[in-house]
Amino acid sequence: MASIGETLREARKKKGISEEAASKTLKIKIERLRDLEEDKYDGFPAYVYIRSFLRHYAEYLGLESAPLIQQFSEQVPAPEQKAVFEITEDQRSRSPIQRHVSMPTSSSPMSVSSTGKTVLIASIAVLGVAGACAYWILKMPPPAALPATPVETVPAATTNASSHSSSDWDAPVQSSVPVAPLSLSSNVVPEARRP
Repeated sequence: MASIGETLREARKKKGISEEAASKTLKIKIERLRDLEEDKYDGFPAYVYIRSFLRHYAEYLGLESAPLIQQFSEQVPAPEQKAVFEITEDQRSRSPIQRHVSMPTSSSPMSVSSTGKTVLIASIAVLGVAGACAYWILKMPPPAALPATPVETVPAATTNASSHSSSDWDAPVQSSVPVAPLSLSSNVVPEARRP
């Protein structure tokens, strides 16, 4: 029975694919593909990478990946999973979280932890700022009212072109559209009031 690496190398050569082309297409370093073809697995960062690269490389070469992965699993068993970190009883007893959970800080039912005190103080500060803002907004004087200026309307002009004489064309155009004042700002002082 051929090894996994021999099977991969023969399939790649049979298809006429170079190592560089396979590496570029699969986006796997050429060194890792060579390691797979030579049955060397020490250069891989983790066991799971070997299985993944093996599956992708086999499928790229048109091979059935499941038997190769099964053969790999039999030849190279998965390493035993280690805990990411282990906590000893001594570390657990010195943990501030564990002490807070397991041992009450005071026998008084009204005792508050330092975190609780911080939250209480922050809440009071936020309420104080919100109250000051509300007081300031309510005490502001209302905005000045805009001056009331009458809107002028002009009667509509007749539009019969045949009844117009040349002198009618020189006359000003009349419209029924309301004419708004030029400035609506309350900061503009009327001409009569200016010093």
